[in-house]
Amino acid sequence: MYMILAIGLGGALGALLRYFITSMIFNQLGNQFPWGTLTVNLLGCALLGFLITIFSYSWSSSEEIRSFFNIGLIGALTTFSAFSIEVVLMIEKGNWLMAASYVVLSVICCVGVTMVSMFVTKTIIS
Repeated sequence: MYMILAIGLGGALGALLRYFITSMIFNQLGNQFPWGTLTVNLLGCALLGFLITIFSYSWSSSEEIRSFFNIGLIGALTTFSAFSIEVVLMIEKGNWLMAASYVVLSVICCVGVTMVSMFVTKTIIS
């Protein structure tokens, strides 16, 4: 029961963060490019890299705490389905270059941010 509660609370918090972050970015930059989705995905990758490293190296937390963050918070904050539909819509509008740029930028940056956050966290805690 605690596991379900932990994941649900993390998911609610992650969903709210996603809404506020993407809304703020949309208001600042418009909707010509899906900067909001890219931002929450990069943020989620950085947070996940940080948390996985912390949980592995220095903080022995309960399974509920790990699930609150990893499944709930980050699972709701990031989104692959929004990324996918944004790419499809770009292609349908004939924006092949923008779609390809978004795919490459998302994959390379998200993997890179995860690696950097893990490296920095390991460096700090060791």
